Amino acid sequence: MTIDDVIKMVEVKLADDLIISQIRKNGRPFPLSPDDMIRLKTTGASDDVIRAMIDPHASATHLDPVGPTKGAQEVIANEKLGENTGGLFPLLRGKWGFVNGAGKFVIHPQFDSANSFSEGMAAVEVGGKWGFVDRTGRVVVGPQFDGMLQLPFSEGVAAVRVREGKFGYVDKTGKYVISPRFDDAHSFSEGSAAVSVGGKWGFIGKTGKYLITPQFDSAGDASEGLASVCVGGKFGFVDKVGKYVITPKLDFAFVFSEGLAYFKLGSKWGFIDKTGKYVINPQLDFAHTFSEGLAGAGLRGKAGFVDRTGKFVIEPKFDGVWEFSEGLAKVMLGEFMQGEKYGYVDKTGKFMINPVFDGASSFSEGLAEVWLDGKAGYVDKTGRYVVHPQ
Repeated sequence: MTIDDVIKMVEVKLADDLIISQIRKNGRPFPLSPDDMIRLKTTGASDDVIRAMIDPHASATHLDPVGPTKGAQEVIANEKLGENTGGLFPLLRGKWGFVNGAGKFVIHPQFDSANSFSEGMAAVEVGGKWGFVDRTGRVVVGPQFDGMLQLPFSEGVAAVRVREGKFGYVDKTGKYVISPRFDDAHSFSEGSAAVSVGGKWGFIGKTGKYLITPQFDSAGDASEGLASVCVGGKFGFVDKVGKYVITPKLDFAFVFSEGLAYFKLGSKWGFIDKTGKYVINPQLDFAHTFSEGLAGAGLRGKAGFVDRTGKFVIEPKFDGVWEFSEGLAKVMLGEFMQGEKYGYVDKTGKFMINPVFDGASSFSEGLAEVWLDGKAGYVDKTGRYVVHPQ
């Protein structure tokens, strides 16, 4: 299945449930570039469809394009793993269960689908309905919610969808703290959540009261005090009361990270600070979020990493790059869906784990999920298998 296949299904107005069912059967995350995401939204793809494309099974609190240069990107939203911290991660072995950082099942496979843990809770699917379990596997909130990809708990609440297609928010007992009345909704971030009503986006607080009334064509999550919004096809940033800090004049913009946000102007990408000043002029073929002091960037068809001055500290020599996490970054060699391979480099660009995997996630507390021949496993930072793909 390709991005064009998804777009065709959207264009003929297939229901989201049917589209996402096909995405999940495909099983493999779509590496979506910022341009891919803009194209999907322009076509009419819902946030649910895009979330499922980014990761068919893991929860995603927001869409963060961090992928290859040529229209391909992959975001894997991972719960923190680690034997010492008691981290758990979903794993498919006939049914879905959860393994710990040692690769041992703590919650045995029993669910039709499962998302990552967040704030001690994980969304699970049983018989077409979604509920939540705790880290012991106890069903805390019985399966009752609709939708294919439940958002994770964030700041004590989770966005859920009911049969009528509306979104609300529940606490960790399953009680509604904000009744279902929104057409779409994001997780809470910095005390607010982006919600959609009647085709417009605004922001609510924890009581469900509007902090910023719906008025934007799209909206991102609050990050470092600002949130990206789109009006008339142009992107800018607002503060927590809806005041424009950066007026909508950019062709695309994403969340602030480490004080900078990447943006697109025309066909080029750069970085701005919170005053809207260009820190790195729009001169790159693509750009991604800063993490651990470096950001993925592209030039002349290849991808590398730049520092805050825009200097390439790792020369563009890869076909795809992702954010640094725990000192390592996932990189791709080869064309997406044409036998590409994934490995991991350090901040000098040296391969610490050779590119031998068909798919891979970023590291989180010492482990990363990898795929070989359609099977998932986990490796540590030396490349040693903790869970062999099977």
